[in-house]
Amino acid sequence: MKFLKSTLAFVATVALLTSPAAAQYGEEEAAAAAAQREAAKEGGGLKGLFQIGKAIVLGGTPPPIFEADPEGHIFNVTDVNYKETIFEDEWIITFCSATSAPCADYFPTFVDAAITMKNETTTKFSAVWVEDSARVAARFFVPARLPYVIYAKDGEFRQIPYQRNDTQFLVEFIEEEKYKMYPILDGPMSPYSKLSVWFEKYAEGMEWMGQYTSWMPKWMVYIMAGSLSGVVFNLFSGGSSYSSDPSRYPHLNADGTLKKPVVEEAPVTNVTKTKKSSSSTKKRSSKKVSA
Repeated sequence: MKFLKSTLAFVATVALLTSPAAAQYGEEEAAAAAAQREAAKEGGGLKGLFQIGKAIVLGGTPPPIFEADPEGHIFNVTDVNYKETIFEDEWIITFCSATSAPCADYFPTFVDAAITMKNETTTKFSAVWVEDSARVAARFFVPARLPYVIYAKDGEFRQIPYQRNDTQFLVEFIEEEKYKMYPILDGPMSPYSKLSVWFEKYAEGMEWMGQYTSWMPKWMVYIMAGSLSGVVFNLFSGGSSYSSDPSRYPHLNADGTLKKPVVEEAPVTNVTKTKKSSSSTKKRSSKKVSA
């Protein structure tokens, strides 16, 4: 109980401290991050690595390493429109990040497949940028290793592999209906499960926290989120069963040390005493008879 009270007090204190600070420094930090991304486009090599490290340590977003889709062949799925789009019709959805090297290698292949199949299929090609649409990523349990490709048809979702520099793989996948080879995401990992809804709510809470902690480094926000998650899970789990009352633990002393086991004496000694007493009575009776 003391741990719970201290944790709640810490979270409340941090919230009070971050609210005015975010209002004062939020816009300046956003402008600095934008300037940092513009500078990253001009520089490269060691300078680019230094800028990425600086963004991680001091906060802000690392600069993008590739340009997404300047011609608009890929539909962008966001937290706002995903419920009205990908749960109907046929989609190939790629969860990616502009700062991920594997995504930078795969995305040109994905765009090329979208251009190739533009007038030959009803399948729509879309992308979810995890930095901007955290709730969608949480709803589909997107892992840290990106890209993460999902095939959706009439509300059924399947995870499919991705192959770099192989546009024909996606073309044949659509034409030959190879999606039937992969299982439907079902059970707890389904986007319809209660667990996915809880994860989406958690991502929404983290997004709200990010509005007031935009001036803070990312690693500090993660520490705060971990502490808050521990408090929330502790509340939902009913708390710990441990108590400071020593009467609840008969194997412990009042000071918390382990009690020594008490060995009970065997009742063999009582039997021997009764035997001796019976023999003595026999001797007394024999003496009286002889007299």
